[in-house]
Amino acid sequence: MTPVDQTIFGVGEGNCFSACIASLLNCPIEDVPNLNTEALDADGSHWMDRWKRWLETRGKGMVYIAHDGRWPHMSLPAGQHVILSGRSPRESTVDLFHAVIARVNAWQDKEAFAWDLEIVHDPYPTRDGIEKITSMIFLVDL
Repeated sequence: MTPVDQTIFGVGEGNCFSACIASLLNCPIEDVPNLNTEALDADGSHWMDRWKRWLETRGKGMVYIAHDGRWPHMSLPAGQHVILSGRSPRESTVDLFHAVIARVNAWQDKEAFAWDLEIVHDPYPTRDGIEKITSMIFLVDL
């Protein structure tokens, strides 16, 4: 994982997720499109569909896990880098979601299916992280 910072800022326009993808793929931000600018395409496809298609051309798949206070029962290897999304701590008049890179260190609580996740890169200049995790995404080889 090579930390890459976002270059576009603003609600609904920022490229923090693109910077996280670039970080995981060890490539410059210029090689990664900003596909999170609209919720749905004209054909009804979602931003995750756009990312899935783009990643597949690079031999990668994307696994999305929603977080509602409890993670599903699954095992991730220690050292795995993941993208965490959630509410930004920065002030905004609207819900501002942000993406960061975290490393899975170990199981924190096997009974509660909780991982010890350490944020290792925030692509935003202030490095504020996220307030509340709403999802985790990790990449897999196809």
